[in-house]
Amino acid sequence: MADDPIVYPVMDFAREYNVPVFIHCGHPPYSLPWSVALLAEQYPDVTVTMIHMGHGHGVYIDVSIKMAKRYDNLRLEMSGMPMGSKIREAYETVGKDRIMFGIDSPFHHPSVEVQKVLSCGLDEKA
Repeated sequence: MADDPIVYPVMDFAREYNVPVFIHCGHPPYSLPWSVALLAEQYPDVTVTMIHMGHGHGVYIDVSIKMAKRYDNLRLEMSGMPMGSKIREAYETVGKDRIMFGIDSPFHHPSVEVQKVLSCGLDEKA
């Protein structure tokens, strides 16, 4: 699990060297957004990014957004997450500086990831 004590040395290193931590998010049981959020809660001074922001499951995607709203040190990365409307929701509720574009190469073609952003309902400036 993301919040297992075995991860603490990685988080301690990240804290000491002021580097972000990226964690795959969305495949049970080891990478659920709840456990990533619990880790972020224990390390509020470390930036933690949930790669795939819950992946392909609607509940995990919703919880990823909810947890990112709760913890300021959580970020969301959108690759592999199929719901364009959730990109817009995260942008508008979590914040434009806390969601990032990704392509998850070689598993997803970059054009698919670009199209999700272009069709998510945000205006061109956003």
